[in-house]
Amino acid sequence: MTETLFQDIVGQDAAKKKLSFYLKSYNATRIMPNLMLCAPKGQGKSTIAKETAKGLVKFNEDNKIELKEDGVTPRKKAFVEINASTIKSVKQFINSVIIPHVVDKDVTIFIDEASEISKDVTMSLLTMLNPNPTNKNTFVYDDYACDIDFSRQTFIFATSESHSVFAPLMDRLTRIDLEDYTHANLAEILRKSAKEITFKDEVELLVASTLRGNARQAVKRSNEIKAYLCGEKTFGMKEWLDLQGVLSILPNGLSPIELNLMRYMKDCPEGSSLTNLAAKTGLSRDAVQKDYEIFLQKLGFMEITAGKGRTITSKGLNYLKELDNPNFLLTPCEMVVL
Repeated sequence: MTETLFQDIVGQDAAKKKLSFYLKSYNATRIMPNLMLCAPKGQGKSTIAKETAKGLVKFNEDNKIELKEDGVTPRKKAFVEINASTIKSVKQFINSVIIPHVVDKDVTIFIDEASEISKDVTMSLLTMLNPNPTNKNTFVYDDYACDIDFSRQTFIFATSESHSVFAPLMDRLTRIDLEDYTHANLAEILRKSAKEITFKDEVELLVASTLRGNARQAVKRSNEIKAYLCGEKTFGMKEWLDLQGVLSILPNGLSPIELNLMRYMKDCPEGSSLTNLAAKTGLSRDAVQKDYEIFLQKLGFMEITAGKGRTITSKGLNYLKELDNPNFLLTPCEMVVL
């Protein structure tokens, strides 16, 4: 049964192997480790969590897999998705999640944005999810005993801020780190998201080079392509160059602000401070540092040194030079480091 899972998940081979292993073990032991999926935003954490949950079937009192009325299809555990930021207190967590959805239920609870879990809720989860030989825990709140049975309930968490997750909670979970997507992976996601479109001249690889390694962006770009085509079914180089102009899509997927930062650094070869770049862009220091510099550093377009501060690299200078070349849009892949 696990062989049919993850077939529509592009890439992430290491994560899929681990999860398939745990699911096969679950079918034999009824115990699935509680998971923490870690990856940047838009890398498919929710999709993988939902696909994993499809493999978590229900068992009857005879320890046999429950089947639907057709006598063939296994019944799956219920799936409940929660955004951690909506859980404000232990009382709310117990009354709106644990009692109605978890206690005495066969269920997979998926908690997204785990770094946003409040401290008091985190402390309650430490008790609920503490590994032990019985695979059962009891959390008492206001004289109400909440029984957690790992043979019936599985918790899956996801975060893009793993460093912000309370370490003891992370220690109770099995961590699954997702991999970066290659251009080939993103091109495949693009094709899967626009099955009715025929891509010519391998243009999907050029489109992929502008997606910043982000699977969610591939889905959004496929919707833009479908909107651009207005019912037509072929998308080639001519259409891509036109769409780039319409949507102001820069090579490598740079944003206008990132491009401006590179130009500011080019004008200051002796180096710029974070404060100086923030002043020039009108952004806060945190916005420059956390929202824009990271991607430029990933591409190798800028560097930060103790002596000079923020400077553009030779690769960044070459990008700016080639940006004026009308053929640059046709060959951006060589400029990408992913």
